[in-house]
Amino acid sequence: MIFFGLVVGLIGSTMGYVLTAWLGTAGKLESALIAGCAVTVVVFILMLVKPSPVPAKKVSRYASIFFSLYLPAVGLAAIWGGSDFYSLLPYLFWYYPLLAYSKFNNTGKVGAFLERVMIGGPIILLLVYASAYPERLEPDLLGIIWAAGVSHTAYVILLDRLAGYREALADARARAEEIRRSAHTLKQNESRFLQVMHEAGIGLGMIDPHGRVAWANETVTGWTGRESIISLPFAELVPGRHRQSWQTQVRLLEAGDIPRIRFECIVESQNGPRVIESNFFLPLPAGTLPDGIIFVCRDITDVRELDAQLRQSQKMDALGRLTGGIAHDFNNLLTVMLGSAEALRYRFEHSTEERELAEIIEEAGERGARLVRHLLTFSQKQMLRPQSISASGLVKSSILLLKPGLPESVELHTDLEDGEWQILVDPGQFEAALLNLTVNARDAMPSGGRISIKVSLLDAETGDTGSVKGDRVVVSVSDTGEGMPPEQLARVFEPFFTTKPADKGTGLGLSIVYGFVRQSGGDVQIQSIVGAGTEVMMIFPRHSGDV
Repeated sequence: MIFFGLVVGLIGSTMGYVLTAWLGTAGKLESALIAGCAVTVVVFILMLVKPSPVPAKKVSRYASIFFSLYLPAVGLAAIWGGSDFYSLLPYLFWYYPLLAYSKFNNTGKVGAFLERVMIGGPIILLLVYASAYPERLEPDLLGIIWAAGVSHTAYVILLDRLAGYREALADARARAEEIRRSAHTLKQNESRFLQVMHEAGIGLGMIDPHGRVAWANETVTGWTGRESIISLPFAELVPGRHRQSWQTQVRLLEAGDIPRIRFECIVESQNGPRVIESNFFLPLPAGTLPDGIIFVCRDITDVRELDAQLRQSQKMDALGRLTGGIAHDFNNLLTVMLGSAEALRYRFEHSTEERELAEIIEEAGERGARLVRHLLTFSQKQMLRPQSISASGLVKSSILLLKPGLPESVELHTDLEDGEWQILVDPGQFEAALLNLTVNARDAMPSGGRISIKVSLLDAETGDTGSVKGDRVVVSVSDTGEGMPPEQLARVFEPFFTTKPADKGTGLGLSIVYGFVRQSGGDVQIQSIVGAGTEVMMIFPRHSGDV
């Protein structure tokens, strides 16, 4: 708009100079001022279009100042040259576009000052003309002058109103644009929030005042195993054994008696039973009409499993220390008893009855000593002679000892992956542990089945096998037997715990395996499904080098 206004000024001043020169109606001073105006406008245009242009706002201000001085000057020159009133009119008319130009391009205090100068300019010219040539003021001319003054005043008022409307329109458009941008930003933020909400690893949702699910993310929906839970009563999603307790706490929450609900329950999801911890709270203070109850849930199954593993490990360590202490003291007593029995046997070498009694005592002492050795194995205090040896090679050599003890109804299958993976163990104790696991697997299948022995390698990036880090060699023994329920599975490594009849086992087999593997720097894990079988995994750190 600034450039267009300058072009109009250039055209007007050029045409004015040509016409006045052709008609001879202007004096020398007036013609010089018109020519100077044209040159000045060219300078302003060059300031806008040169390679490093002056800011348009600054050029506009310079142009407005120039024209507000130029028009009175050229008008006074015309009056001084003796021109009639009609020769003065073009300069008066130029105030109209100049006012419009300045009104819409100059703001602030400078713009207001220039506007006052331009409003007063025509009035001053008319007063000067009337003072200079009173004899020319005929009635018709006075009417024209008054009409020009009124027209000028009306134009100023109209222009001011139009400028006000324009500013209001510009403000409205700016507000509309701001609202549009805010709405766009809000929509983007809402979209991001919904994406985060649905992709979050925790469950988020809201229950409406009627107890129905108002909204919930995909995590919550996934736990329920349903395609959608929107509009369903939330109480239906709470397991039956927890439902009454949850409903009681919700009433207390809505009444403002408690600030929030922390609730934990077990749900049957698509991936099996999961332990879900939920927090419920009101988005508004209690006593007002709430939009609903916000709930935040998270799956803490893994946390609970880790807690259980920690408690199991602490329990086994405590049992190991207790068992080791008892075995140590008991071993001292057995040493005295065995030494005394041997002395009695030699003393009564020729007395059959006394010698037999001494042999009975000695045999009982030996059985007690074997039991002590088993207990020391569990408490990880036995003497080991570890060697760096191939796990697959150990299993192959042990199978020769295992097969004779298996009935024809039990099939033995081995899966020994290629690779001589070394482990640091006592070979004799390893064979004894493998024999214990195989015997347990056999006894779990009284009607026959299949025992599988597998050796595999897990690298440092694969799986989580408890306390053993880095590359691990896993020797597993699995069966297709009866399996065990969770309450029995939690106690299988305890000394003297057994599910077998009293004449079938002592309950020390798995305890010995546990103690040997832990003393060898490894870990033991067991998993079992009732009716499907059991798998026991001995996990050893992979060893490299000789001992």
